[in-house]
Amino acid sequence: MKESANERFQLKNERTNIIRYKPLGLCMNDFDVIKIKDTFHVIHLQGPPIYPFDATILETSYGHIVSKDLIKWETQVPAFGVSDISHFDDSGIWTMHIIEHENRYWMFYTGLNRRIYFQQKIGLAISQDLTLNNWKRYKKNPILSADSSYYQTDDDMAWRDPFVVFDKKSNQWLMFIAAKNKDGKKDTRGCIGLAVSEDLINWEVKPPILEPRKFFEMECPVVQFINNAYYLFVSVSNDYRVYVYKADNLLGTYEALGPITQPYNYSPRLIQNRKDEWVFLHTVWRRWKNEDQGEIMRGMLAQPKLLNFNEKGKPFLSWYPDIEKYLHESFSKKGKNGLMEISISEPITELLVYLRYVETKDEIKGTQVLLIDEFLEISYIEDDYKLSKHDLLNINEISNLKILIFNEYYEVYLDNKLISSTMGYRHHDGLFKVKMNGKEMDFSFRKFLK
Repeated sequence: MKESANERFQLKNERTNIIRYKPLGLCMNDFDVIKIKDTFHVIHLQGPPIYPFDATILETSYGHIVSKDLIKWETQVPAFGVSDISHFDDSGIWTMHIIEHENRYWMFYTGLNRRIYFQQKIGLAISQDLTLNNWKRYKKNPILSADSSYYQTDDDMAWRDPFVVFDKKSNQWLMFIAAKNKDGKKDTRGCIGLAVSEDLINWEVKPPILEPRKFFEMECPVVQFINNAYYLFVSVSNDYRVYVYKADNLLGTYEALGPITQPYNYSPRLIQNRKDEWVFLHTVWRRWKNEDQGEIMRGMLAQPKLLNFNEKGKPFLSWYPDIEKYLHESFSKKGKNGLMEISISEPITELLVYLRYVETKDEIKGTQVLLIDEFLEISYIEDDYKLSKHDLLNINEISNLKILIFNEYYEVYLDNKLISSTMGYRHHDGLFKVKMNGKEMDFSFRKFLK
């Protein structure tokens, strides 16, 4: 039997990523996720891991990965790349959104061309393939351009990251778009644009659906109906976090609920897993030259988090238990990557966790997590260099602490709620230790399976 293109690609470039994914030799940026039968598909932007990065000429193809559980990923043949010269997408292809409609998969995507620098338009590609291969561009691309009546259209424009949903109330398709207001202060024009359609082909541009007039850019909008409300998740370029808005109907008005992620946790997507739980996926950025002072650059896909809500309907991120099937108990209390877990049975005066530390007769070097006086702090032991700091409500109510350690990333969960996600580049391997209220205490450390 003749091998398919995908089978040949897998034989030549076999690669599996657990917990965090990045394409071989490249870095990953914005993405979309869709479930087809029992398989999750991610289509993503990819480019070389360099700084400075010019996305107008370096993001030229869509990577494609698949998973059965949103944790272990396998690389597939790229979906497609930039068009021939003279087309609207002959220089770069950016963020996309895929929907299933009439037994076909419709990809709405951002394209850039060489003729007008940084000009962004929305195009369409369609596939009838359940493996999300064999995409065909719509012959009359682009299908949507910014309207200068409402939006900025010069060299500093934004008209990208389409997200398409059907509104039963108005009986039409809505497209949410990363855009900029046509007027106002240059650094606060970021908004979410809107277009409507009856057939997914012909679109009418409308005024912005969300314009807070406080952000430079609002990117990668995601809208989902959960718990009888519409939640709009938006990546904000000012501090590189994901912010959340809430409304009673798709067309607003959207109420600001604040950020849901830490800095450099970006580009959100939501999907339901096999248990019908809402799962939050996002990218994590890295630092140039793997240094704490390095410039921020594109990174990889982070492991999933559960999306939960408090009693007021505000969402927050939680530990994803299915990750634990890829862990095994370590008896050495030493290592590089894994999950550290501490059970707490008494009020905390001070909790100090040493991560990947090395001790000599002169000093201790490593990373530490400190809980004291209702705040959490991550820093280096040897010189108190701060990686992150977070205010907490009441540390005396905490019963469980988890720390996920994976390469340069540290994530801290208190009672399974994500509190901190940060990067630290100095220490790569070493011992682990916990001291609570001045006394050393036991903990579990589980390493990732090889």
